[in-house]
Amino acid sequence: MPAGAAVFVVSLDLPFAQKRWAVANNAEGLSYLSDYRDHSFATAYGVFSKNRPNYARQFIVSKDRTIAYAEIVPEVATERTTSDAGGLKKLG
Repeated sequence: MPAGAAVFVVSLDLPFAQKRWAVANNAEGLSYLSDYRDHSFATAYGVFSKNRPNYARQFIVSKDRTIAYAEIVPEVATERTTSDAGGLKKLG
């Protein structure tokens, strides 16, 4: 990861559910943000859907708040391509 990069997990889950997931998946070192209340993150990036709340999304967002990489899969259980770091290369 490039110097100065940070990882945040944003979900529609409440903080207690994010904590439970982090513990169960040995991912306690990440920073979690809840978009539960007003869906402002998902709305701002055009990915909020009342009809399909289980879409999984991953983004690399640059310091100027533009999306350098995006991947959207139809279900949370769908394998995501986390090895594709094209967006990180662009930022780094």
